This record gives sequence, C-alpha cells and structure tokens, in this order.
Amino acid sequence: MPTSKVRQAFKLDPERQRKVLDRVRQRMAELPGMSVRELVRRSHLTPSAFYNYEAGKRPLDMETVREFERVLYLPPGELFKIAGWLPGSLEDFAQEPAAIRIVIEQHPDLTAAEKRSFLLQLDSYLAEPQKRRRRRGGS
Repeated sequence: MPTSKVRQAFKLDPERQRKVLDRVRQRMAELPGMSVRELVRRSHLTPSAFYNYEAGKRPLDMETVREFERVLYLPPGELFKIAGWLPGSLEDFAQEPAAIRIVIEQHPDLTAAEKRSFLLQLDSYLAEPQKRRRRRGGS
C-alpha cells in the first residue's frame, strides 16, 4: 500500500483525472455489456464513488486506476500514462527517475525480482547518456 507521501506525489489534477475518466468511458463503450454498474461491481466500488470521481469530488488513486485497467482489459500502464504517473516514452525516464522508482517500488503486482530487474534497467538506461558523453570527451 503506498504511503501518504507517495499518494500526495501522485495526486491527480482535475484535468488529468478528467482525461483518465474519458478514456475509461471510451473503453467502456468499446466493450459489450460494460456499464458503470458493471465497472464498479468488478472494481469493488460503489456507483456513487465513480460518479464522485467524475464530478471531481473525489480524487482517483493509484489502486482504483489499476483496477480500471484490469477490469477494462487495458494494457498495464495505459491509464497511468494518461494520469502522468508513467512516462510516455523511454526518453521521459531521464526527466523523472525518482517518480519512476517510486512507481516500480510500490507496484503491488510486481515480484521483488521483477522490481530489481526494472530498477537495474532504469539505472542502466540513465547511465547511457553519461557513458556517451564520456566517450566524446564531455563532462
């Protein structure tokens, strides 16, 4: 379970929350039989909680967004990218490595070995520009 510091760091602004929920609504329309009632039932929410998210009265949290991805058969991370919690491309890793580390470390669906592997890959990727600069004689 993420700490309060992590929750605060990943709090959605109203615009991003609207975009996440727009994608949720779009995906619901693509899936036969997927209604708000069905989404909230499978996500273990109440209809009023969902409508409060849509009205901006309640902020979306990482656990709920992850549940929406699971229930709507979305690729892992799709809604996290829309929320701004994951980079859109590898180049974005270099901009926010601390945030990416938190997401990896706090991700409940990753094993300890997977987390270590992802963190090693992140470290390797972040070291690459420095290696290239050193080869060219830069700083």
